Amino acid sequence: MTSPGKAAAFFDVDGTLAATNVLIVFASLQRHRLRGTRWAMWFLWFAIRAFWFLFLDLYDRRLFNERFVQNYRGVTLQEIASWQTTSAPAFWAARLFPEAASEVRQHRAAGRAVVILSGGMAPMLETLVRLLGADALYATKPEMVDGRLTGRLVGTHPVNEGKAAVIKNAAADLGIALDASYAYADHYTDRFFLETVAHPVAVNPSRRLKALAAERGWRVCRWKAKPTMA
Repeated sequence: MTSPGKAAAFFDVDGTLAATNVLIVFASLQRHRLRGTRWAMWFLWFAIRAFWFLFLDLYDRRLFNERFVQNYRGVTLQEIASWQTTSAPAFWAARLFPEAASEVRQHRAAGRAVVILSGGMAPMLETLVRLLGADALYATKPEMVDGRLTGRLVGTHPVNEGKAAVIKNAAADLGIALDASYAYADHYTDRFFLETVAHPVAVNPSRRLKALAAERGWRVCRWKAKPTMA
């Protein structure tokens, strides 16, 4: 029996909607915040640290997110708002998969709600939400004090099993029937999220997710970024 409510399409962001990851998004913000030698020095430090972050992500995605958000300590909401209105539109437009944008449009035309569900930082995704015309955003919430990020998180962290909990809460909030809905993600740790809906879709799947999708008979998509000019 179908539960009451409308159907929705839930989309992960990094590697699913766009050729991005949390490191690239943060670097774009820092490029906007810093100038000259400050940017060059920060970028050198960050490039070295990136190897550690990538290793940590492979080891434990939840721990990675908790550690990585500490980089935002001291960033102000005003700085993020400035990035959103100046740099972010071009940043997301250049990295959004055209096939993903088309899929979003098809769901909207069919009358389904479009929900962005990501372990990324919510304030950094708001421009993407507007660009796609999504109905809602559920993402990592940073702690803020006096308009400044503390480097800590608040609320349920939407990664691993936490993403499945968030999608169920989102369905209750928005009146969505999960047994008529779609979900799109790229990583094996997203399997909990994908299993909550009737129509899971593995996008650019990792090796383990690809195997799971084949085992379960899930749809698999290969979406590519737009070619860039040299």
